[in-house]
Amino acid sequence: MNWQLSTIAVLVILMLFTGLCRDDHDRPKDSGARGAAGAETNDYDPFTDTISLKALLDSITALQNAAATGKTKSVQRLIAAAHDTIAACIFVVGTAVTVRDSTGEINPGRTRLQLKNSAYQWALFDKSWICGHAVKFGSGIPGKVLYCRELLERQRGDTFEVLFMAPCGSVVE
Repeated sequence: MNWQLSTIAVLVILMLFTGLCRDDHDRPKDSGARGAAGAETNDYDPFTDTISLKALLDSITALQNAAATGKTKSVQRLIAAAHDTIAACIFVVGTAVTVRDSTGEINPGRTRLQLKNSAYQWALFDKSWICGHAVKFGSGIPGKVLYCRELLERQRGDTFEVLFMAPCGSVVE
């Protein structure tokens, strides 16, 4: 069952590789662009394909949860699915529970900070493994993430999940 999940995740990632990590100048500027014959072109844009992004979010979340147990095979499956070697980027999911202040009001700024910190921790963990350092998740990996792009956000009850894409060069150990 685990190998099937990882196989599906890898296939989904491979399908998305051709588009998710491209620079903005690679994507068409005008989605209603006309072809040579004057007909509208229907270029595929993975950033608007929420079905693919939801599948990627689900896959990376499941693989991160499995990798958090510390089993080497689980971590290797996560790295295989989350690391795009062609475009040199890492896909991570940040999670956070809604943060409330002392009056009981929701504090969206602190919730967003928790989301990013969670994603950054996963990005640093993934980058360490990519570089050959078999560290444990949550072991306080030094470093920082200079840039990441938010691809999809989902809320389930009080829990938020956000799929991020971080170029490998922006994850500095």
